[in-house]
Amino acid sequence: MTSRHQHVSDKTRAFVVERAQKLLRYNDRIAHIQAVLDEEHDRFLVEMIVKVDSGATMVAKEESADGYRSALDALLEKLERQIKRDKEKRVSHGHETVRDPNQADLDEPAEETYEDVVRRRLDEA
Repeated sequence: MTSRHQHVSDKTRAFVVERAQKLLRYNDRIAHIQAVLDEEHDRFLVEMIVKVDSGATMVAKEESADGYRSALDALLEKLERQIKRDKEKRVSHGHETVRDPNQADLDEPAEETYEDVVRRRLDEA
């Protein structure tokens, strides 16, 4: 965790770490979480960068005049959506692959033509 332009209290630092760890319930393959807290004039800025083992990187920024807690709550909602969307992309849904309709299917026999039926009947007779 990094802070810019001010010192962050241990209580705030513990709160940020506790809330950031809750992101693990949405994806247990999170490799790294970095939080940046900044205060400019009367605005509190929170930025969080989440890196997942799959290579995806998610970034969210939020600011609030009410303090770090409200900015962090809004930021975590954004990150939850991003993490869920990323994980959903990587989950197999069991759909079959789309086949080329022009490619002959080897499992199904070819349709008999009229001439094939006539020849077979003549051979049987």
